[in-house]
Amino acid sequence: MTRKKRALIKRWVDIWKKTGSELERIRLQEVKRADTARAIEHLSDAFEFARLHYSAPVSSSSGLVEQQELFLKARQ
Repeated sequence: MTRKKRALIKRWVDIWKKTGSELERIRLQEVKRADTARAIEHLSDAFEFARLHYSAPVSSSSGLVEQQELFLKARQ
């Protein structure tokens, strides 16, 4: 890695260190102000539409075992 690239990465890390706490403060403020009941009300029609038109058969498996088998094959 070149010095220029290393300096650029360090600059980005410093920027995120400075802004990260401010962004977290803003996020928490937005979460506190959120009107959850209103959001649920706005999304309920879309949820019902999706539930009625795009429901998949219920599976007895989470798919985790199959996923791990695929990862094992990919490693080999």
